[in-house]
Amino acid sequence: MTRVTLVATLVLSFAVGQVAFAQSLETVLTFDPTAGEIPESVAVDGDGNVFFSMGNGIRKLDSNGQLSTFGSLPIAAFALGVKVGPDDCVYTVSTSLNPDVPGAFVWRICAADEVEQFAELDQTGAPNDLAFDDDGSLFVTDPALGRIWKITPEGEPSIWLSDPALAGNPDAPILVFRPVGVDGIAFDKHKENLYVSNLDAGAILRIPVQSGGTPGSIATFVQSSQLLGADGIAFDKKGTLYVTVNAQDTLVSIAPDGAITVLGTGGLLDGPSSVAFGTTSGMKRTLYITSSAFSRAFGFQPGVPHPALLKLQVPRKGLRLP
Repeated sequence: MTRVTLVATLVLSFAVGQVAFAQSLETVLTFDPTAGEIPESVAVDGDGNVFFSMGNGIRKLDSNGQLSTFGSLPIAAFALGVKVGPDDCVYTVSTSLNPDVPGAFVWRICAADEVEQFAELDQTGAPNDLAFDDDGSLFVTDPALGRIWKITPEGEPSIWLSDPALAGNPDAPILVFRPVGVDGIAFDKHKENLYVSNLDAGAILRIPVQSGGTPGSIATFVQSSQLLGADGIAFDKKGTLYVTVNAQDTLVSIAPDGAITVLGTGGLLDGPSSVAFGTTSGMKRTLYITSSAFSRAFGFQPGVPHPALLKLQVPRKGLRLP
């Protein structure tokens, strides 16, 4: 896809999406980008507390609407993907944009301000998002190395899968500043397949999990210009996949047969990067969305950045995690 074609696609999507979200997308919180308030990933625990990564820490919005800092990393790195583990602890990965500062770690926070290193990964990489299987093993994407890590419940990492299909495109990086490959990650309902987004490829990939936990052959679930810049992903209970398309300021849903529906573009959506379902009674059809505004905040894209935590009511309940 040429840059001209991409721009045309973005303009068309914006015109369509503004109407789709006119009455349904809501702002939960807004942030100040000049203070480094750039939310990246979001997760919800069983009590309805919402956790999101911001800068080098994790913020918590409790079920009473109180906002606090849940934990700050002890290093100068960005906290990215966030998930609540089977032990009810909050897990996040970190990435450093400074080559002189090691930043490729997984962290665990089991109580406010109690941040511990859970695992160290390849420091030449940039871990991004994570998902748990039923055995408590953690799978972590690395879009810089085109790799998926598997980390045991004891914190021992190994390379689960490394493949060119997981790599970014150095000749046409969608986010301009660097290639970004495998990014968002989620298991399907029965944990038989692991789904991941490839941001530069505009694709959602499906990886069977074989007996013994080894990966099967990668298959393309869907690939489209509408998915260029695909970032965070989350399933509902019927197998519909919700995808934040960061580079196009867009949220889409993908039906089990691969049909893409653009739910909205532009407006409150500014570099959306992550999605997560509510968990408590009455909130299981609520989809939380981080609008990171990353590209505008750092000058990679023109315009005033509007980082925010958003929510949207969707037709079906989210898939329970983990």
